[in-house]
Amino acid sequence: MLSTVLPIEPRDGLMSLHATIVPKLLLPAVVIAIVFGLLAMPSVGLAQGNPFASNQPGYPKWSAFTGVRWENDRPIVQIDDRWYELVSIHGVATEKILEKCAQEGWPAQMRFTEDLVQILRLMGHEIDKTTRLELRDGDGKLKTMTDVPMTKQNLDQVMAASREAFFKAVVESNPFVSSVPGYPRWSAFSGVKWKGDQPTVRVNDAWYELLKIHDVSIDEMRSACEENGWPFRRRFVEDHVQLLRLMGHKIDKTTRLEVRDEQGNIITLKNVVMTEANLRRASVSAKEVSAKAVLEDLQVFQKSLEERFAYLKTNNVDYKAAINAIAEQVDDDVDSAWLADKLQLVISQFVDGHARVSGTNSSFVGGYLPFRIEPSGNQFVAFNADRRSLLEKDYPYIRAIDGIELDRWLKSTEKYIAKGSPQYRRRFGLRYLRSIQQFRKEVGLEQTDKLKLDLVNRDGTLKKQLEIPIADSSVPRDSWPPRKEPGIIDGNIGYLHIASMNDKAVASLKQWMPRFRETDGLIIDVRGNGGGTRKAILELAGYLMTKSDKPRIGNVAKYRLAKEFDEDHLSDARYVYRESSTRFLERERAAIAEFKSGFVPEWVPAKDEFSEWHYLVLSKRDNDPRFDYQNHVVILLDEGCFSATDIFLGTFKGWPNVTLIGQPSGGGSARTQGFRLPNSGISIGCASMASFQPNGKLYDTHGIEPDITVIRPPEYYLQGGEDVILQKALEVLAKNAN
Repeated sequence: MLSTVLPIEPRDGLMSLHATIVPKLLLPAVVIAIVFGLLAMPSVGLAQGNPFASNQPGYPKWSAFTGVRWENDRPIVQIDDRWYELVSIHGVATEKILEKCAQEGWPAQMRFTEDLVQILRLMGHEIDKTTRLELRDGDGKLKTMTDVPMTKQNLDQVMAASREAFFKAVVESNPFVSSVPGYPRWSAFSGVKWKGDQPTVRVNDAWYELLKIHDVSIDEMRSACEENGWPFRRRFVEDHVQLLRLMGHKIDKTTRLEVRDEQGNIITLKNVVMTEANLRRASVSAKEVSAKAVLEDLQVFQKSLEERFAYLKTNNVDYKAAINAIAEQVDDDVDSAWLADKLQLVISQFVDGHARVSGTNSSFVGGYLPFRIEPSGNQFVAFNADRRSLLEKDYPYIRAIDGIELDRWLKSTEKYIAKGSPQYRRRFGLRYLRSIQQFRKEVGLEQTDKLKLDLVNRDGTLKKQLEIPIADSSVPRDSWPPRKEPGIIDGNIGYLHIASMNDKAVASLKQWMPRFRETDGLIIDVRGNGGGTRKAILELAGYLMTKSDKPRIGNVAKYRLAKEFDEDHLSDARYVYRESSTRFLERERAAIAEFKSGFVPEWVPAKDEFSEWHYLVLSKRDNDPRFDYQNHVVILLDEGCFSATDIFLGTFKGWPNVTLIGQPSGGGSARTQGFRLPNSGISIGCASMASFQPNGKLYDTHGIEPDITVIRPPEYYLQGGEDVILQKALEVLAKNAN
């Protein structure tokens, strides 16, 4: 076995939680999220304790009915658009099935509706794609149907109807559950402050006293809340669109506001756009913090960084001066969103790509790029949001927006971004730049409703200008290139895409590596994989190493000596251990000693502030059952690779018969730990671990360089475009095979 031992991760209680929640219709949005999140969880580790983990291999996702409803605890089923009482299925009486559920403590209606085939199997009845039904129609007559097909399409219809009924019950019980599909999560304003029970709102970066919205006065809205027992302030900030609908007013994505400005003038703001971004900002800004409380929070912030933050001294940030500068600006109450933004500007001066502050960027003004921008060598490609085409076919590269070079735009975003690798900063700079109106404001440009773009042709000799409208919402993030199914491609090459470093990745390796045993080469595609756990490293290493190979070091790290972190702070979480650990065999300890003699970290953590060195050691032991994969392996990477995926890449880089192809990874490894400020409630996450590549470089600020760099042409980003990185991998494997 590999020298690193995986801890068992029990998930006891998941089924009982689900079973308890759904029948009782506990309705807060967080509960709904938990319920449906559990249904989507990976099956690894669930199957034994939960026989209804429906994404385990071979689970029967079929139904004989297209609908199920309940009358006096009796199931009424729909077949061919007619409804019948179900008397028996597959020769098993309905009463027996419900008794089995009661005996096992399973929620009967839920299990019967969603997992009837699995219940029958658990009762000892083998059932396949057809079954026999005994039914009673509306006149009380018995009817038998044989060879009734069991299909996934039927189950999908049953599940859809079940979800619809569930959400209908939710809305009837609580009309403000925002996770219900179709709920209007919009706001006309991006900030709210209160003077008594009178709201002052921020619209297009200006503050007004709000008198009416959609011709409905604040007094009317307050009265409606009081009559129904709804908390007015909360409903106003978070749900004013739904509140107006419940009051009988039809409201869509634009509205009218009657407001009083700072000079006392009453004015009407027409066609005010309602957006999700506004709602997020307004929800955060509604919490005000006193000046005294802010100063207390700043003290806690500084003290916590000094005691816990691994990268506090890596790049010589004058954080004390930055924190003092915030304190000097506080002479009155502030909203928590303002404070969160200021703290983010401090955190982003460090190298920690994982560092985060909750509730940031809520003060950003709306208005977004309606297209996507991605890098192509040292240029940038502009293409439509649906990825069907370039903005201009013959002018694929974008040079400037509103006459300002793209490099300068990216420079304007840097204060919000950690001082990580160049590819990390570029990636997040492009993401920030989607909020183009905000950065127009920051570079001093007028925030008009049109953008002027300078595009250039492929050889840079011709330029074309476009004028396009600003978008009301940001282009959604997506995963690119599209995920491909695992299998044998291009003759006899194994291909496996790992989207996330989680239990599913480990299960995929276990499932597919035996099938790839006789392939002529193997491609592991981790592009866009933002991280997770390190288990996939240990799993793949078991195939790529032989028992005669010397142990290899994949990662070297130290953690901050804070009172909150125990001696095993890195062990079970990151599978790195002290040299003295009893987990290591003598030959593994010898490999560490040999490695240490040549290891020179680019930055040396202070000895009195950090633990001793910890090592991730890969070693194939005598009892490891995995076969030795002897052919060439290519790993595909790009700047979307981060965190545990960086460790994955850094571990396998330089191994015999392994080639990394693509673009440099993002670069980040942290063991993030959080703390909360007592008054504002703002949460901060920062690295507790300083993490190094085997070559001595930090993961943060560098990332992993590919062995072969591939420049992505404009068409790489389009639907149907050639995947040049995958093609290069196939070329390399063909060359090695020959």
